[in-house]
Amino acid sequence: MIDRLLLCKQGGIIDVSQMAEQDNSVHICIGLGGTGVDCLKNLKAKVYDRICPDDIDSPVPQYSHIKFLAVDSDRRAFEYGEKSGFGDFCKLDPYNEYFPIGQGVRNSDLFQDKRVFDSNPAFREWLEHTNIRSFSADAGAGGVPQIGRYLFACQANAFFDVITNMINQASIGLSNPYVYIHIFSGVSGGTGAGAFLDVCYLVREAIKNAVANNCILCGYFFLPDVYGAKGIDDYSYQYIKNNGYAALQELDYCMNYEKNGDKWSQYYKGIGLVESIRQPVDFCHLISATTSNGDMLADGYDYALNVVTDFILGLLVKPDNHSSFSWLGYFSELYPRSRMINKEFGAAYKYCTLGAATATVPHKEMMTYLASELFENMYIAVIDKIPNENDLTDFMNRNSLSYNRIFDMLTQGADLNFSPMPDVNWRDAQANDNLTVTYFEDMKCRVLGKIQENYSTLSRKIDDYSTISDCRTANTRSLISRIFESLKYLATDPACGPFYAAKLLRSTIRKDLVAVIDGYIKTANEQREQENAQEDKLYSEWKNAQDEFFSGNTNVINGNRRYKIYANATRNLIIHRARAETYAHMLHLLNALHIQLMSLSSEYMDKLLNTIKRLKDTFDENKRYLAEDGFAIHPSYEIPIATINDVMPELLSTVAAMNMDQNIHHFMLKMTSKEGVDAWINSNEDKISMFINHYFTDVFFEYSQKTMTEYFQTKYKTTTPEQLVHYIETDFLNNLRMRADPMFWTSNTYDIRCSCMKGYITVPDFCVEAREAAMNLAVANRQAFAVVDGAFSDRISILNYCYGIPLYGYNGVYWYENDSVNSKISGQHIYEGKSYKDDGKEIIGRDWRLLPSPIPFRLMQNKYSNSELMRLAEEAKDLYLEAEAKGVIHDYDYSDFGIFTISDAFMCSFRNAFEDGKKNEYKDDRLQTQDQLEHLSKNIEYNSPIPIPNDCTLSDVERKREVRIEHFVKSPCLQKIVRAELDKLKEINDTIHYFD
Repeated sequence: MIDRLLLCKQGGIIDVSQMAEQDNSVHICIGLGGTGVDCLKNLKAKVYDRICPDDIDSPVPQYSHIKFLAVDSDRRAFEYGEKSGFGDFCKLDPYNEYFPIGQGVRNSDLFQDKRVFDSNPAFREWLEHTNIRSFSADAGAGGVPQIGRYLFACQANAFFDVITNMINQASIGLSNPYVYIHIFSGVSGGTGAGAFLDVCYLVREAIKNAVANNCILCGYFFLPDVYGAKGIDDYSYQYIKNNGYAALQELDYCMNYEKNGDKWSQYYKGIGLVESIRQPVDFCHLISATTSNGDMLADGYDYALNVVTDFILGLLVKPDNHSSFSWLGYFSELYPRSRMINKEFGAAYKYCTLGAATATVPHKEMMTYLASELFENMYIAVIDKIPNENDLTDFMNRNSLSYNRIFDMLTQGADLNFSPMPDVNWRDAQANDNLTVTYFEDMKCRVLGKIQENYSTLSRKIDDYSTISDCRTANTRSLISRIFESLKYLATDPACGPFYAAKLLRSTIRKDLVAVIDGYIKTANEQREQENAQEDKLYSEWKNAQDEFFSGNTNVINGNRRYKIYANATRNLIIHRARAETYAHMLHLLNALHIQLMSLSSEYMDKLLNTIKRLKDTFDENKRYLAEDGFAIHPSYEIPIATINDVMPELLSTVAAMNMDQNIHHFMLKMTSKEGVDAWINSNEDKISMFINHYFTDVFFEYSQKTMTEYFQTKYKTTTPEQLVHYIETDFLNNLRMRADPMFWTSNTYDIRCSCMKGYITVPDFCVEAREAAMNLAVANRQAFAVVDGAFSDRISILNYCYGIPLYGYNGVYWYENDSVNSKISGQHIYEGKSYKDDGKEIIGRDWRLLPSPIPFRLMQNKYSNSELMRLAEEAKDLYLEAEAKGVIHDYDYSDFGIFTISDAFMCSFRNAFEDGKKNEYKDDRLQTQDQLEHLSKNIEYNSPIPIPNDCTLSDVERKREVRIEHFVKSPCLQKIVRAELDKLKEINDTIHYFD
C-alpha cells in the first residue's frame, strides 16, 4: 500500500488548492522527551496535510523554513509503531530530525567514574550521582529528572550547534523574518522535567549566536494531568505528579527571575557559563487535559497534542490579504494588556493556556472515498479479462508479427535471388576470376548490408518507456516498439485493460507473446541449421565447376557453357551463405526481441500492474477505514460539518452515473502517458501519490472545490441564506464555542475569566453565511470573540487564548504539593544542595527542593500545602515585617517599595571609625567615638533601592502591601539580601553600644 494515499496514515486524496500558504516566517519546533516528541510527530504530520510545501510541483514535500528536532534519551520515543497512524512520508527524519541523548547503557552504568562528575563544572554542583537510586530503566532517564538533565548536558554543546544551524538554514531565502521557536515538553517524566529549562536557556543562547533579529520563544509544557488522561497505573501516575510539581515549582521560580533577584546560571561543557535574568520562554503555555471543573477528557492526551498543533498551524500560515489580524500583532499586544489583569496575589501572572475546537469539511475523506469507489469499479471491470489463443493470433496478425512477416521486414530491400547474372565473356572471366566471384560477393555485401540496416531498426530497444521511443513509420519501427504501442492501446481499451495486455505479453496459464517468439526462435534456428547443412554440397559443386571451367581443355566450343555452370554454382554458393547469415540475423533479432519482451514485462507491465494492485489495496484499506473508523470516531476538539453519511447518497449517485468505460480509458491513458510512467516506473511512492492526487482531484473537481456553504446547506436542508445563518449560529457555532472553553484544571482560588482572554473564530472568507453567523455570535458574546479570515478553506475553528494566568490557578499544584515535597526522592529537582569542592573549599550548591510554593502565602492551607514550605513562607513574611519595621524596606518614588542596602563605602568608614575609637583609652574619647558612630548611623549612605514587585491592581494600600509581601516570600535571593542588611543594622547597633 501507499502511505501518502492512506487515510489511516494521515494521507489520502489531498487537493493542493485546499492547503494554506506558508507565512514569511521561520519556525523551529523542538520536541523534548516522550510527550514532546509525540507532539512533534503530530505537528509534522499535520503540516504535511494542511500546509503548502515550498514547491507544490515537487513529489517530495519540502518545508525549508519549518524545522523539526526530536530530543529524547530513549530511542523508543523516536520509533513509530505499526498502528501509529503516521505514514513514512510525514514521519520525523531519523537522520536529520532526531537528536538522541541516550548513552546506550543501563542507567546503573552511567556513573562509574564518580571523580569525573565531582570535578567537572558542568555537573559538580548538582548531579547527585551517589544518591540517585532509580536505576531500573534500561534506557531513557528512568523517570529521574536529574538523569534526564545529565544525559542532555552531555550533549549540550552539540544541541547548541544544531539549533544555531537550524535557525540560520531556515532563514535562508527570507528577508529579515520573524523566528518562532516552539519547545514542546512534558514536565513530569525524566527527560522533559529534567532538561526543559536547560533547553530553553540554551535556545536563548543559540538565538544570540544565530543570524536572527526577531525571535519569539514559545514553550508548550504538558501538565501532569495530561498523563492521567493517557491511562497509566496509579504508582506511575503518583511518580509523575511528584515530578510534575517539582518541575512546575522550578518553572515558576524561573518565570519570575526579573522580579525575584535571581538568575539562570549554569556551566555547559563546550559552551561555558550561560546566565540570564529572562524567563525561560517568552510565552509559556500550560497544556492540560482536564476541564476547569476537574473532568478529565477521555481522549485528553490526544486533545492536548492536537490543540497545540492547531494553534501552531495558525502561526505557520500566511494571513489573508484582507485580514487585519495577525498573531504577531496579537503577541505584541499581550504585554500591555496583561498590565490590566487583576492581580490580587503575589505571583507570576505570565502563563498562557489554550482552548480550541474545530469543525471540518471532510474534503480529503470524501475525495478519497470517491477515488476508492471509482478505482474499485474500474479494477473489477478489467481484472478478470484474459486473452485466449485466438486473441493472441489476432494480435500477431494485426501487428504483422507472423514469422514470415518478420522475415520479410528483415529482408526488405535485400535481393536474396542475386540477379541478374554477370554479363561477362567467358574468356574475360577465365582471365579474371574477380569478375565472377567478386560480382556475387559484392552483391552479397549489399544484401547483408541492407539486412543489417533492417536488423538495427527492428531490434532497436526502448530506452525510455515514458516517451515514444520510435517515431518511424509502421514499416520501419522496431518490433518491440510496435508491440509496446499495441499493448498500451489494449491496456487503455476498456474491453481489454492492463491485465489483459500484460497476460497477452506473458502469462503463466496460456500461450503468450513470449511463447510465440520462442517458437519463432526455434524455427529460425532450424532454418539456419538446414541452410548450413547445404554448405558442403554447394561448395563441392562450385569447386567442380571452377576446376572444369579453369581446366586446359576449356575452348571456344565449351567455354560459354562451362562459364554459365561455374557462374551459377558461384551464385548458389554465395546465395546459400547469404541466407545462412540472414537466418543468423533472424535468430539474433528474435533472441533480442525475446529479451526485450521479458524486459517489457518486468520493467514496464509488471510495474504497471504492481502499481495498480497497490492502488487497489490502498483504496480498499481506505474504504475499510471509512466504514469502520474514519467517521465513527472524532476527537473531542473536532466535529464534522458533514459526515460521510450526510453526503453518501450524493457520492454513490456520482459514482453510479460515471461511464466506467470512459473512466478506464481515461485513467489508463494517464497511467501510460509520460507523466504517468514517470510517476510509477521506479515505484516511487512520492511520485505515484502526487500523480494520483492530481488525477483524482481533476476527476472530482466539483467535489474538491465544493464550498463550505454547500455542506451547510446539505446539513440543514435549506438554501435560504437567512435560515442558514440562523442554524449555523444557534446550533453549530454555539456547540463549537462550548467545546472551545479553555482546557485548564482551575483551582477554586482563581477565576480564569480574570486572565487576558480573547477568542478567535476563524472562518474561510468565501463562506458568507458562516462569517455572518460568526459575527452575530461575537456580538452576542460582547465581542469576546474576534472573527478572523481563515487560511484553511476546509475548517472553522474557535480558539480561546488566555494570557496572564498564575500557576496557582492550576489545581494540580494544590493536589500535588504535599506528596511531592515529602517524597524526598533524590534527583527530583535539578539542584538539591549538593556539596562540592572548588579550589579546596567546601561549597554547598543551590538547593531547589524548598523553593517557594507557587501558591501565594495567603492561600496556603494545612489541608493541601506542605508544612515545611508554609513554615519557610511564614519566616519570610516575618523577615519582611522586621525589615519594614527597621527601615530596610520602605517606599520610594511614591508607591514603589524597595530594599535599601547600605553602601560598602559607608560600612567601611563606619568600621574604620569604630576601630579607631577602640584604640582610645579615655572614657571621654570613647564617648566621643560613640557620638560619632551614632551620627553616622543617622546618616547612612544607601545604594539605589532594589525594587520589590508591587503589581497589585487593587487600590487598597493594605492589599498592595500583602501582594508585595507575597512577592517577597517567593524571592529567596531578596530575603538573603534583607538578612544581610539586618545583620548590618545589628552590627551598627552593637558597635554603638560597644562603648556603653
